Amino acid sequence: MTARLATIGRIAALTAATAAMSWIVLAPAASAAPKPSAGTAVTASVPTPDVLREDKQTEETNTVAFTGIDAKTVARVSFGDGTETQTERGTCKVETAIAHPEWCAISFTHHYDAPGTYTITAIAARTTISKVVTITSKPVFWTPPAGWAQPAGWTVLWQRGATYHPCQEVTWFFDRTGEAADRTTMIDDVRTSLSMLSAETGLTFTEAAEPSTAMLTFAWGDLTGRGPNVAGVGGPQGIAKAGVVFSIHSAWTTNARGGVITNWYGRGSAGRVWLVVHEVMHGLGVGHVEDAGQVMHAQGGAMAFGSGDLDALHTMYRNNSCPVG
Repeated sequence: MTARLATIGRIAALTAATAAMSWIVLAPAASAAPKPSAGTAVTASVPTPDVLREDKQTEETNTVAFTGIDAKTVARVSFGDGTETQTERGTCKVETAIAHPEWCAISFTHHYDAPGTYTITAIAARTTISKVVTITSKPVFWTPPAGWAQPAGWTVLWQRGATYHPCQEVTWFFDRTGEAADRTTMIDDVRTSLSMLSAETGLTFTEAAEPSTAMLTFAWGDLTGRGPNVAGVGGPQGIAKAGVVFSIHSAWTTNARGGVITNWYGRGSAGRVWLVVHEVMHGLGVGHVEDAGQVMHAQGGAMAFGSGDLDALHTMYRNNSCPVG
């Protein structure tokens, strides 16, 4: 009897142990923590082309970008000039980084202090990319020098100086959304005005296929809130960026005022090209003047460049040396 009870006790203990083991083995797999992506979704891109002009007006010149970075992954970038390696950990869940890597992006931007050849190294998980880049000399952007006396006939907008460097190629784009049927030839006057300004500045204006690559943008808008007679506004919009908005209500922006000079209500008046020139000059960094003989008079109306207008464009742009390299 005692032996039988002992046997029963051993069977009960074995059954309990088996049940416990079965509970561990049969735990649902879904409750396990997800495995790290181990870089399977990580991609990295480095600057192109191989030769870059280190231009502090172009914020994204030297940018390394990663996608697919999860919270278990650290991205590291060395820009090869002896500065500290930049690091950043992702914030996405692993599952999100795998399913939507574009949502889990990290970027590093760097500006070099001197021209030279540098090796950029980007590392994240199992992804490593190296790129050798050559940085050429920095262009010099005109700013009012110390002790500079403002000449008569023109002013510097906000005293910040030139928006672009001498000889720069300035890409532009005209967003024609909302353009009325009686204003469809405005783009022709934009092209004409930019050609005229190119001759006086040494800048090259190139039409862009999309706004994301444009350094100068044009658009239509309701400007009545700025005053009943405002036909356009323009000015710098950050580093190496400028924008112009034309009024959708002003008579000056209609096709009837197209061209360089028109005859409006029986008297000579500046054509629409001069409106474009005026606003783009704001974008270049030129301010208003009180001399009505200058294109940059606040009310407009001049039908040719004045001496002050030309002095501004030549001083800020054409008379300066082009960057080397």
